[in-house]
Amino acid sequence: MNIKQIISNAINAGVVLYQESGLLKYKLIKGEFPSELKSLIVSHKEEIIRFLMENDSSDTIYQAPFKVDNENNGELVLSYEQERFWFIDQLEESSTHYNVPFAVEIQGSFDLEIAKVALSRVVERHHILRTTYHENSDGPFQRVNEYDTGLELKVLDFSKEASASKERMVKDAVGMEFLTAFDLESDLMIRGTWIQKQEDVGVFVVVLHHIASDNHSSNILLKEFFENYQSIKLGNLTDLPELTLQYSDFAQWQRDVSSEQLKVQLAFWQDKLKGMPVVHNLPLDHPRPEQQTFAGDFQRSTLPAALTAKVDAYCKHRGITVNLFYETVFSILLSAYSQTNDIIVGSPIDKRNHEKLEPMLGCFSDTMLMRFDVDDKSTFKEYLSEVQKDYVQSLANGEINYSTIVNELGHERSLAFSPVHQIRFTLLRNESEHFEFDELSISELKMEETKTKFDLSFQVFWSQNSVDVGLLYSTDIFEKDTIMGFVDFYSSLLEQVLEDDSVQVSTLLCAEPSDVEEQLLLAGGNVQSLEGESISSLFSKTAEQYSQKVALICEEQELTFTELDRRVTALSSVLLNTTPAGEYIGLYLNRSIDTVVAMLAALKAGVPYIPLEPGNPRRRNEMIIKDAGINTIIYHSDTHDKISFFAGKLLNIESDIDTSKMQPAISNKLSTDVAYTIYTSGSTGLPKGVLNTHKNLLNFYYVFKEQLDGFNMEGDNGWLWVSSYAFDASLKGLIAVILGNTVVIPTEHEVKHPATLAKLIKNNDIKVFNATPLLMEFVLPELIASDIAVDLIVSGDNISQVLVKDLHSYCERVNRSVINAYGPTEATVNAAFTKLLAKEPISIGKPTVNTQLYILNGEQHFIPKGAIGELYIAGECLASGYLNRDELTHDSFIPCPWDKNKSLFRTGDLVRYLPNGNIQFISRNDDQVKVRGYRVELGEVAAHIRGIDSIIDAAVTINGKDLGVNTKIVAYFVTKKQSNSDCIESKISQSLPGYMMPDEYIPVDEIPKTPGGKVDFNLLKQIKPSNRGNLPNVLSHDSDIEQKLRNIWCSILSVESISDSDNFFQLGGHSLLAMKLIGDIKEEFDVNMELRDLFSLLTFSSQIDFLESQIKCEGAINSTSLASSTIEEQLSKIWCQVLNLDEVDVKDNFFQIGGHSLLAMKLIAEIKETFEVSLELRELFSLLTLESQIEWLADKLNISGADQNEDFEEVDWG
Repeated sequence: MNIKQIISNAINAGVVLYQESGLLKYKLIKGEFPSELKSLIVSHKEEIIRFLMENDSSDTIYQAPFKVDNENNGELVLSYEQERFWFIDQLEESSTHYNVPFAVEIQGSFDLEIAKVALSRVVERHHILRTTYHENSDGPFQRVNEYDTGLELKVLDFSKEASASKERMVKDAVGMEFLTAFDLESDLMIRGTWIQKQEDVGVFVVVLHHIASDNHSSNILLKEFFENYQSIKLGNLTDLPELTLQYSDFAQWQRDVSSEQLKVQLAFWQDKLKGMPVVHNLPLDHPRPEQQTFAGDFQRSTLPAALTAKVDAYCKHRGITVNLFYETVFSILLSAYSQTNDIIVGSPIDKRNHEKLEPMLGCFSDTMLMRFDVDDKSTFKEYLSEVQKDYVQSLANGEINYSTIVNELGHERSLAFSPVHQIRFTLLRNESEHFEFDELSISELKMEETKTKFDLSFQVFWSQNSVDVGLLYSTDIFEKDTIMGFVDFYSSLLEQVLEDDSVQVSTLLCAEPSDVEEQLLLAGGNVQSLEGESISSLFSKTAEQYSQKVALICEEQELTFTELDRRVTALSSVLLNTTPAGEYIGLYLNRSIDTVVAMLAALKAGVPYIPLEPGNPRRRNEMIIKDAGINTIIYHSDTHDKISFFAGKLLNIESDIDTSKMQPAISNKLSTDVAYTIYTSGSTGLPKGVLNTHKNLLNFYYVFKEQLDGFNMEGDNGWLWVSSYAFDASLKGLIAVILGNTVVIPTEHEVKHPATLAKLIKNNDIKVFNATPLLMEFVLPELIASDIAVDLIVSGDNISQVLVKDLHSYCERVNRSVINAYGPTEATVNAAFTKLLAKEPISIGKPTVNTQLYILNGEQHFIPKGAIGELYIAGECLASGYLNRDELTHDSFIPCPWDKNKSLFRTGDLVRYLPNGNIQFISRNDDQVKVRGYRVELGEVAAHIRGIDSIIDAAVTINGKDLGVNTKIVAYFVTKKQSNSDCIESKISQSLPGYMMPDEYIPVDEIPKTPGGKVDFNLLKQIKPSNRGNLPNVLSHDSDIEQKLRNIWCSILSVESISDSDNFFQLGGHSLLAMKLIGDIKEEFDVNMELRDLFSLLTFSSQIDFLESQIKCEGAINSTSLASSTIEEQLSKIWCQVLNLDEVDVKDNFFQIGGHSLLAMKLIAEIKETFEVSLELRELFSLLTLESQIEWLADKLNISGADQNEDFEEVDWG
């Protein structure tokens, strides 16, 4: 570290170094002399003295601030801190989030007239309190106004109110003062209020704006106020010592600081923060809203006195500050819950690092970032030492302003979260909350914050006698239970490191014993005995009980339970007599009743079966047959040609089974024998066969029964078998039969058409419908269109927020419910499920019957409840391994560390506990999608693309794994013909943040699917684009608007060229340039773009779209003058165009005259383009008739009956 850095470090810590007669001296202007800094200075003492003697102080970074002569008509520059608060005020339109309030209760005779004068003298002394903020063509500036003694002291008298309501009234009144906004262009930056509670008791409230103050300013103001109050009361108007500087001098000095020195510091921070996560990885209890509401809550807890005494002793022994110790422990907490070692935390620092600045009011607070690399292989002592070194380096480069760092990093701006860091750590010294002044007794009035600018602010209130921990958190994304879990874990961490600082950090990242006990209780589902039963025996009982009831329906064919049982018995006899023990039989069958017969027959005979999907590539089926050693395959006549490559025995299920000669099957199968093997995709590209046993399937019988029982239905539920039998979800259809339900099997053609599936549900009185999320997206609109009320189960893949909203809307409308079910094939279909409730986070629920779910780290240790970890499954659901894959079985099915009698299956899924005990799916452990620091849910992106009317199907992936800033999002899509004019990027940019936008769009003829209906990404990446020319690389825009805006961007950003996808902030834009952009757009196009709009219009192309729509509207009549008849005529044309009809009636129902899900999206798009009104898909489902949509539009556009005779021909649509 060089000498300049040491001196800068000292300045930031409040230690002014100087030499006098060759001796090194210092002046402590705030706080304590940090012991680690003192050691550093002592070790470089001679070099520091020599530097101070020889240095000519030409670098203004080391000079004291100086007085500035105002030569610019009173238009003074803003400090970096002021600039940031001015920008936020513009963005949030006079927000109260940056009010700095304090209140004290005063007992005694308090003279309000004296108080007003005393406060006025403070305003007169500190120019910053009478400074206003304005803007000209060069940007914002501040102006110091002459003081006209216009300060008003507002008085509220509650002294005569009843005692029962008085405290509440006082609290509400204080809160109202805290939440009253300032007008930065005209107001004093201070307000005072006196609330009279009793004759000699009241509350004195002062509110400042952060642009003119900080926490230390409040202490200065309170001190000066009471000094003035006393001198006035005593008749001794003694002036306080004159201020040598005002805040505007500091602002100018800050702007004049040596640019060369700051370049060095900026380079330090750019290198230090390179590749940093843009958003923290703490798991959220609720989805992050698109825009911060700043709603928060505060929880405070007192640490045990003995514990805090140990902290103080430890810090003194190690020679470190308590601030550094507490923050280091906090970083371990964040690492434990987010399961990442890369942690970013911001802390407030006071930049009154010169003696002249100490008595000044103003905003001297800034932010210092700490980037923790939580090394779980080191001991706590070693980790703390590394943090200490990093802390000193960061302090040495702390002169550069935080706003400059943010701007230079070029991170994308978002209204959803604060840039660079969203987590704060603050150590506050607990000052005396009560003091006597003259004849007054004064007590600080504690008002906990309920607004927060950050996701999480961790505050340590420290004093010699006690330490409190406080957490201010966003209630948009966190629940109280989660926050209190942080507090408990933090206390546990403190105890562990103080007990032994040689403890491994990896140990600290684990759950404490009491937490482990709680998680073990949560881990298990209901217990059900499986003794004495089998799937075959249960089916036999059902067949006997419901002998004449229809068991299966496929097209025109029906089979009663008696007929089904007869055919199953016949085939099982053949299998038992012709298949050697332990040998597999292959099923190569189309969707039909025969499929169910074959599955039940194999189970009854005790012959393990393997489903082969005729629609799969021949190479995959050949691979499975070879791997399993299949010698016999049951097939259909119409699948014979596809299986002609097979050299073994072929058994035609239609002609080779003689039911008249059947013999009862007598099987010697054991519950641990393999019942079936389903091949799933493997990470190597080779499918792997999962060995599911008879006991597994029997257990699933009770799992599925538990699911259906959750709907509280009576009688026959009916079941629509939509899953391929080569996918384990199809076993729900099999169990549905065994439960006595009528199961309907769609044909290969029917299963591909959502409208046909809806018709089957309605015609067959199906009461529960199960589908993958992808299929559900397409079927749900058809259910609504056909007015079908059915309970829903979604399973087989992660479920998107978009779909969940639509599911909630549907279920609320038809008074039904929806279950989200989770489970890998290795856990026999479903290992967890839950009902999705509208006000609860999406989750996979709790463990199913005889199943245990554990959330562990990579070493199979429990982690704190609520932290992200890998899901491990145990219980009767667990398969016995993989066929012929001993090494993979060994790696995936591992011994349970705490119970030698059970195995654990490592799912590779990252999950966490929610406060309610449900488990939330986060992502795949082996395929985490993180793009440029953002965690991206690719399913959300795909869902938005599929919502475009011209898109048939879409899938989104990335072009690699963990590629950092080079990772690209790639969207594959299937589009209708003649859709060249559609621009996917333009459409989805209206609803997706920039970091979720695909970098590449690839048109394909088809999105390949696995047998289970999931996207086959391995195959997807291998297929060639259908025609890249179908998607224009350059958006089609008005050339004049585009060129003018391009010139504006190039001028403001000092760049030579702009592409459509360029992001304003990523090209170097920042807050002031954003304001200039808005001003230039107003001047060039006469269009008002609000600052808030800019944050949703970050790309060049999105701003062109915005301008074109705004300019187009200028030629059109105001929408409020549209007549209802105009709306009807225009909307009728849209319906005819979308539905390809000649005419429509106002009573027509969109879905009953040919509409379906894709046309619904097209209708929505056309309505938006024509009327510039957004109709949500879920709204459309309650506006099914043309008449209802006309009324809805009329209401949206504020149409009155008086407009109804307006002539449509006179409307100019531009």
